[in-house]
Amino acid sequence: MNQPERGRPSARIAILSHGTSEFDSRAQRIARTCTAAGDTVTLYSRFLAGLPREEERDGYRIVRLPLSDDDQRAADREARRAAAGADASRASADAPARAATPATPSTARRIISALPTGTLLRHRFRQFPIRPLQRAPWFARQVEPHDIWHGMWAGSLPALEQVRARHGGRTVYDARDVFLRSRMFDDMPRWQRTILTRYERRWAHAADAVLQVSEEYAGMTARDLSLERVEVVRNCPERWDPPSPRPDRFRELLGLPSTTRIVLYQGRVMGDRGIEQAMDAILEVPDAVLVIMGFGNQNGDQSSRDPFIAKTTVAPWQGRVFVVDPVPPAELLPWSASADVMVMAVQPRSENHRYMTPQKLWEALAAGVPVVAADMPGFRNIVGSVGCGVLVDPTSPADIGRGIRDLLDLGPDGLRAVGDLGLAAAHDRYNWEVQAEVLEGVYARLLAMDGRRSAADPTPEPAA
Repeated sequence: MNQPERGRPSARIAILSHGTSEFDSRAQRIARTCTAAGDTVTLYSRFLAGLPREEERDGYRIVRLPLSDDDQRAADREARRAAAGADASRASADAPARAATPATPSTARRIISALPTGTLLRHRFRQFPIRPLQRAPWFARQVEPHDIWHGMWAGSLPALEQVRARHGGRTVYDARDVFLRSRMFDDMPRWQRTILTRYERRWAHAADAVLQVSEEYAGMTARDLSLERVEVVRNCPERWDPPSPRPDRFRELLGLPSTTRIVLYQGRVMGDRGIEQAMDAILEVPDAVLVIMGFGNQNGDQSSRDPFIAKTTVAPWQGRVFVVDPVPPAELLPWSASADVMVMAVQPRSENHRYMTPQKLWEALAAGVPVVAADMPGFRNIVGSVGCGVLVDPTSPADIGRGIRDLLDLGPDGLRAVGDLGLAAAHDRYNWEVQAEVLEGVYARLLAMDGRRSAADPTPEPAA
């Protein structure tokens, strides 16, 4: 991977991932890029039984910490299993010490006590800010000092404040979406939005930099949080050249004939992503199957996949829809390139969804695969300008089916021509190499704030 030219000294960078980090391609991509360029990187993630507490990957370190009572109990069980059968004194020395359960700070207690008993209201406030507030002081006590703390998602904001107060360094709030305009929060009464926005606004203003993944999201974030500057670092993969001939992994995996066309959904397997609509749409497309490839959530809970798997065992979807396991983000593009079409019929049920440009869109471009995408502003701005696919009404299985047929009817040469338009755009501007230059500029600015002279600054150090 080509590295951006360094305009700053090497630094210690901590990335606070949302979840276990196994499928957090953005966090992994940042960690790989910074490590390859000479930084010391630690990716802090959530503990999940079965995953290593610490590991080294591509030169950076992953540290998984328990963030709840359930996490800690699972960690204790895993430690006991690891110690079973070993010498008692050795087991006692090697078993990790039990960390204190995160305490509820007074601010969170006041919020909880003031809440009405409505289930949805309490669920919203637990999601943000209560649980992040509960975990932040404990998290800050577990981590080592770093020069830059890069926090993913709004839930990292209290932790960013705590680690800077305890260890110093500069903080980056990488919002990734407009969380308070997602489906769970989009229809909140005004008084609830005002309360939660005040929390996010205060913490965002305390951060040294704020990032978003698109211009549309950056504008919304700047408006909602009264920010003057929100940098855009898209969640694009690195430049990639599909091999010739193209990989054929899905037909090989599923034992399908070469005449069967592969329509792929990849990403989180959950409601509101248009998966149900795509499952109905594929029934109207001859000689094609829908492959659903993805994970449940970043915390390791895969139960959201179960209803979709169950439907593939009964008519009319049996034999027409397949759910396959996710692969590590670094191995994804050859699988993407094995599809004929990628479908992303995200449902327009929140402002956050209407303006999203999800990673699967950039992966389709990078793999040179045409897309059938929701006719909403986020997709429309990219697909329309690049010409890499067709836009459909995501709420209509008939229209999604029509879009898939329109592309497949182009035949292999026509599909390749449309896919090549996306591939050219990915090579030109929608790639991680371009985005990493923006991130490098942010990091250089933050390190300069602490008086660390840029490696590109020709000004000599003052004589002693």
